[in-house]
Amino acid sequence: MKNVTEEILPLATLAHLAVEAGNYRLNGKLALVDADGTSGTSVFLIPFDHLPEIIGRTSPRATVAFLFPDGTDLEDRLIRERAELVDEIGRSRGPNNGPWDTVIAHGGVRFRIYSPHGWLDEPEFDGMSNERLDHYIAAFSGEQPRGEKRTLSVADLGRAHDQWRTALASAMNGEVSSVVPMEGSLEAGSIRDTVIVWSVGDEGRDTLGPRGTFIPPRTPPNPDRIEAALAVLAARVGHQDTVHALSCAAYIAWWCGFDRLATHLYYRVRSTGQRSRLAKLVWAAMSQQIMPPWMGQMQSAS
Repeated sequence: MKNVTEEILPLATLAHLAVEAGNYRLNGKLALVDADGTSGTSVFLIPFDHLPEIIGRTSPRATVAFLFPDGTDLEDRLIRERAELVDEIGRSRGPNNGPWDTVIAHGGVRFRIYSPHGWLDEPEFDGMSNERLDHYIAAFSGEQPRGEKRTLSVADLGRAHDQWRTALASAMNGEVSSVVPMEGSLEAGSIRDTVIVWSVGDEGRDTLGPRGTFIPPRTPPNPDRIEAALAVLAARVGHQDTVHALSCAAYIAWWCGFDRLATHLYYRVRSTGQRSRLAKLVWAAMSQQIMPPWMGQMQSAS
């Protein structure tokens, strides 16, 4: 159970409390977020196969019931049936209980809210459509494999840089699987830099300068490069360097202003149990509402 000071909070904040309380691994669980007016906001986690446990629970103020699907399909019939059952139980608790809302939380960031008129999607607010967000949540699913890590030699690094740039360029032509970069290569910081700079750059400005310098672009990113980079990084999930693929993708999503996707990818990083300084930097930037340079430039111009 996790307590915080009570206040009016958006769904994303309440869902984050639930994800944190579940140690970033909530697939297949129900999270009841209660506001009781005395001790703040409390989170109770219940596996789907223990749903009857919510019968008889009281909540004097309000409850939001978040269901976290254990699959990637938001239209899955079973998850919607479970959500409707939860909503029926919650709303039948009696007149002395506060309001109850039932929400399917896809990836912890994509919300479908139950109402008497059916299921409603939370509005798109960050430039990425709900359909595209669903696509990427599914694309980046998969576990971090366990096992011994490979150490790259200097020669390996040189080849890996070339392989990644070739793979990224090929993905712009729709050939995501034509080149498979060296296993574990994203564990090298210089490789991650290569991927990110290529992704946010443009022709002639997509490599690091002398001594590894990087001058952030002041113009919006090229959508084709972003699509290509996310596709190649998503294909990396399930490999040795999964956590670094997720963190690179989180940075790219933040750079584009796709906050929901960046948040989901940060959750995915945390769920691996592996450390990533890059993911922490992305989360810190979003938490402090720091924008990428090109967005700041556009706001100043307007």
